[in-house]
Amino acid sequence: NSKLKNKTGLLFFICLVWVYLVILAGGTVRATGAGLGCPDWPLCFGQLVPPMSINELPQKWIDQLPKNSLGEANFNHIHTLTEYINRLLGASLGILTIFLVYSSRGFIKIKPNIFWYSTGALFAVAFNGWLGSLVVSSELKPVMVSLHMLGAFAVQAFLIAGILSYRNFSSTVSVKFKKI
Repeated sequence: NSKLKNKTGLLFFICLVWVYLVILAGGTVRATGAGLGCPDWPLCFGQLVPPMSINELPQKWIDQLPKNSLGEANFNHIHTLTEYINRLLGASLGILTIFLVYSSRGFIKIKPNIFWYSTGALFAVAFNGWLGSLVVSSELKPVMVSLHMLGAFAVQAFLIAGILSYRNFSSTVSVKFKKI
């Protein structure tokens, strides 16, 4: 079925573009110092939707915020939003790679590398999400930040290998895909 084949190729491409968006967002988080803009994980200040002002924070979080020179809690909603966007992009990459694995299952018997590269990308995304939680819990230890960046490179490598394998797939081979 050429529809399945075309969707898989398109999903590989979308996931690769998306991982670059996640890397860009992660670089923005790092460059702006927003890494602890959401000091817990997977929530943000204990909430699913992050607060945009100090008035929306539960008292327990206000007490934990750094203080300015006047002793007032210092809340930076831009840092919170920056980190939250990074997390949303990463989570949506996870969802996209789940669709990629589902789409590539038809290649298991005829070009298994396509399926295994997509599966590798999914596991690398999940592993890197876990590393992201460790980055936050370690309060941005440089080694954890570096490992998290390397994890993004692993995702990228699986997706590039999958795209190359997919492109080299011979369309002249007659294949019947099973419908599940």
